[in-house]
Amino acid sequence: MPKRVDHEERRRQIADALLRTAAERGLHATGMREVAAEAGVSLRLVQYYFGTKEELLLAAMQHLAAQFGDRVLARIRRIKETESPASPRDVIAAILTEALPADDERRTVSLLAMGAGLGTSVLGGQSSPAEAQAVIDYHLYRLFPASRPALRRAPVNVPATARRAPRRLPGACLRPHRTWPGTCLT
Repeated sequence: MPKRVDHEERRRQIADALLRTAAERGLHATGMREVAAEAGVSLRLVQYYFGTKEELLLAAMQHLAAQFGDRVLARIRRIKETESPASPRDVIAAILTEALPADDERRTVSLLAMGAGLGTSVLGGQSSPAEAQAVIDYHLYRLFPASRPALRRAPVNVPATARRAPRRLPGACLRPHRTWPGTCLT
């Protein structure tokens, strides 16, 4: 009788291999051949499930987002076991706590947390879309130092409500230094 293969499990196995390899070598040095070796499958099988490295990376990011969501839900369930229903504060605390890069597993979702934080800062008027894009570019350059000249930006469609000048909040930095994150030029 032929062996039955769980295709979703195989896709997760390969996505996990990408994350492990990228954590060791960096994404820029991780190719599909290295991912196949880490997953214990053939290169052809990786190509069957993911036609390109971009598709593999997208699937790995979706896998990370699902893992993040599972960890947040588990934290909320633990709160419910010890208390009454989780309050909105408990839910937000669970999300923010799981986004902290406190261990190896949570460090791998730091890009997702950064994206959410940048989106919130743009919506809250603390930074412009261009400033948020500069932060993304900085962190991508750190992950892929060889690709700096090739950085391509997708056009940013800014709604009219977000075009107003950002509101300065106490302690908020409107012009972060590009080379030294955490320092402010204003």
